Amino acid sequence: MAVAGEIANRTKAIMPITWDALGKDSRFGEALLRSTIDLVKERVTGVNVDPENEGSTYVLVVIDYLAKLSALELINPGIDFWMTQPISTTTTGTAEDVAYPSRTLELRNLRISLLIQVKKLEAEVLPLIGYNRVSRAPRASSSTQNDPFITPSHQEFPRPFGTTSFT
Repeated sequence: MAVAGEIANRTKAIMPITWDALGKDSRFGEALLRSTIDLVKERVTGVNVDPENEGSTYVLVVIDYLAKLSALELINPGIDFWMTQPISTTTTGTAEDVAYPSRTLELRNLRISLLIQVKKLEAEVLPLIGYNRVSRAPRASSSTQNDPFITPSHQEFPRPFGTTSFT
């Protein structure tokens, strides 16, 4: 069973070998691939559209943006997966050596490239989405909002500091 949806297809196009490896790995699997994409959709758009409706709900630029964000989320699990894979294989008798390029280094390079691309696309895509998550973080406030002004008015110069008639 393949992970469905336009965003999944685009994410797979960005990192096909790592996508397939994570999907087939018993420690990660297709369910976590799907939940990663769903999390990115929820975080960016505020809703989790069904994979079958992604193509009709989002324009292609938004699909590409969400896929790049999903790929960014999958880079750390991908690095973790490739760190457990053997680097080379040696057989006896025929002296065959198999070596692969450093996939973890390439995933780190992909992360840098995707971060640059996502940052460039952000100004174009966010207005198309039209969603801003409300932050519940504490904000700075003045503890002296209701205190009288004690700085002299520039119109009453030179006067010592005290309560002014201009408030």
